[in-house]
Parts: sequence; C-alpha cells; structure tokens
Amino acid sequence: MNVVKAVTESRRRGEFTFNEMELYAAKGIDSISTLAELIQMRFPVIFIDEAQDTKKEIWELLNKIYEKPLYNSFYQAYGDSNQAIYNSYEKMEDVEYFPRANALQMLNSKRFGAEIAKLANGVALDKSNMIGEGRPFSNNNIQNTIFLFENGQENIVVDKFAELIFRTFSHDELEEYQKYGCHVLGMVHKIDKEMSVKNYFEEYNPEVKKQTPNHLIDYFWIAEEQMEKKGELSLKVEWISKGICKIMRKYPLKEIEKSSSAFNSIIKTVRPENREEIRSGLLEIMCMNWKTKNEWENVIDQILHLLSDVIKYTDARKDEFLFWNGSEKPEEYTKNRNRVNEKEYENESGDKINIKFGSIHSSKGRTHLATLVVETKYYEDNLSSILPWLSGKRPKLGVRNKKRLKCHYVAMTRAKGLLCLAIPRKSVSDQVRKELENFGWNLDVV
Repeated sequence: MNVVKAVTESRRRGEFTFNEMELYAAKGIDSISTLAELIQMRFPVIFIDEAQDTKKEIWELLNKIYEKPLYNSFYQAYGDSNQAIYNSYEKMEDVEYFPRANALQMLNSKRFGAEIAKLANGVALDKSNMIGEGRPFSNNNIQNTIFLFENGQENIVVDKFAELIFRTFSHDELEEYQKYGCHVLGMVHKIDKEMSVKNYFEEYNPEVKKQTPNHLIDYFWIAEEQMEKKGELSLKVEWISKGICKIMRKYPLKEIEKSSSAFNSIIKTVRPENREEIRSGLLEIMCMNWKTKNEWENVIDQILHLLSDVIKYTDARKDEFLFWNGSEKPEEYTKNRNRVNEKEYENESGDKINIKFGSIHSSKGRTHLATLVVETKYYEDNLSSILPWLSGKRPKLGVRNKKRLKCHYVAMTRAKGLLCLAIPRKSVSDQVRKELENFGWNLDVV
C-alpha cells in the first residue's frame, strides 16, 4: 500500500520517471486509435541519432506509431552498430532494431588515417571496413603501440605514453591540437573494482565533478568556453543564466520558479507583463563586454537593475559572488582552472601536455590527439579477452566479448594521431606478439 500511495502521490504532483513515461506512451498508443495518426501529423519526420544506443522499448514504440505511414511521414535512424556505450554492463541489451535492411553505409572517417582505421576495424563487429582519410602529421611513421606491463607497473605505462606523445608530435602540432587533448581510457573506472583506471593514476576519482563556480564571472568564463568549444549559443545563455539564478536564490524578493532550464526559470519568475522586456534585456547582457573591471561593473549594474523586481538590489550588490575576481588576460583564468583527473608532463624542450583520465563512456563523441586504452577487469581482463580481434582475427563471440568489442571500438576510434593500448605482459604469448606486430601494432615491453 505504501508503494501504491507513493506512486499515486508522485503522479498527482506530475512527477514521472522515464520508464513510466515510456509505459504510458505505449499504453496510450494501444488504447487510443487516433493517437498514432495525431503524432504523425505533428511529427511527420523523425531523426534518431546514436541509434545503436536506443532502447528496445523506444524502437517498439516508434514502430507502433509509424507502422502505417500517413502524411508522407517516416523516421530515419543514424548510428554505428559497431559501438555501444552503456551505464550497466549487466543490463545492456543487444541492438535488434538497428541497422535496418539495406542501410546506407558511410565508411569514410576524416578523424584519423588508414593506420588507426585498420587497427579499429579489428574490433568492429561489422565486417565492412572503415576507411581513414584523416590529415597526415609531420611524423609519417607514427608508432601505434601496445605497452606490455608487469602487475604494479601501471603508472609507468602512462609515463611511457607521455614520452611517446612527445616523440610523435612536433611542438607546433602539440599546440595546434591542444584542444583535443591526450587521454587514458578504461572500460571500468570505479575505484572499488579489482582493475580499473585508478590503477594507472592513484589520484583518480570517478565521482569528481567540477566545483560550482564561486563567482558570477566564472559562469561567464565557462559560458564563453562552451560557446567556443561547441558553437552553440544556447550553452552560453544557459551558463550565464545559472549564475544569475544563484544570486536570485540568495537574495529573493519572490521564490524562483523551477524549470529544467535556468533561463526559463528567470523568465517564469518575473511578472508576465515584463517577460518580453526581461528576455531582451538578458540577451543584451550576454552580448556585453565584460573582461575588464569597469566593463564587469556595468554588467552587474545591468543585471541587478533589470531584475530589481526579483532580487534585493542593495543586499546583492555587497555580495562577493558578484565581485570582479578575474584577470584582463583570459589565459590567466584558463591556466588556473581546477584540473581534475589530469597529470601534467613536460619534456626537455619545454613542451607540456596534460593527460586526462576517464572512462570509455566519458569519451563518446569526442576526438583526441592521442588515446591510451588501458586494461581493466570485468569478470575477466577486458583487453586480454579480445586479443584475437586486436590482431585481426574473428573467433566465435561470447556475450561479454561482444560487449567488450563494442565498447573498445568507441575507445579506439577517438584518436586523431596516436592510438595505444596497455595489456598485462603475462596475457600475451610470443605467438600473439607476432600476430599483433603483423597486424600493425608496435610493441613496447615496460
């Protein structure tokens, strides 16, 4: 009865889980004959991105809605059946609804060259080979390397990886591709596991999150970084709005309205008759110059005057959260940003790199200059379990190895210039070493 009461109360408040919404949607389609037609009328064209990670229930729901196409309606799916990212290895489901018959294949990649493409093709479940067409580097003999290490030498592997990066790329290339970074990835990264990313970096913390900014100006810096990185104005608007919402909560003249978007929270909080003016004023503020102390003071005055109906002006104006704490040189701010799960290296020439550590899941959709995929353990050692595929063989697949291949395909297709693996030395026999070298890997015994 307590469960029923809790569910009933949450429904009354309009609070639903994702699974509940899926359930109600499926029930609605089955119960109301015109609902599918109405959805097609409203959404005649549907695009599904990352289709390989779409749940079975969602595919079934879409198939129900569009099984009788009306209004020239259809849905189009995009994805890569060779890869999959999932939060729970035990609950991952095989993709049965993608790709559909006669799918159009796009096998060319501009991210990396032919060498990395060949190595990644080894762990691809789809026998269609990807073609690497990436721009070449000054070093025309890049050594994509498997580091073979003894137990307890995991941290030395990362040092070796850093040395190889410095030998592989010129000073100009390290500068040019700095935004992509150099990364160490593992399939398992939880610290309570027997073999995880933490074995390679003692300070690694899988739960770490960037600290909440202590000053409003920090939100402006993050907003600019996000805008430059992803080119989406909405990210800039949202980050600045988060900072403004924080001061609204500290010194409220009225309770701030809740919304999934900070910008919408502001708009919903102000008087309805003022919303258009506030919306225009906020967008104007987000386009103001703010990188000198005088400019910043003007921005603060604009914010507090614009929102004087919802923020206690006098109290807020004294809060250190609004104070100028920046530098007129952006690089000073960037240099001092909190670095987490990173290790800095410097060579004799003064070149510096920051190697970032994380899960394979965290790398989805990203491009790296160099990637090191490390051995971790999920029931068995992950990379050691797929050694035959790493040398281009295709033995019979077990369920866990199918998951490993999809996950490591993601990891092995991140690197633009250098791809490396770290595998325990005991796992690789002399015969397997020869097979790996013949397939294109360079081997380095740590």
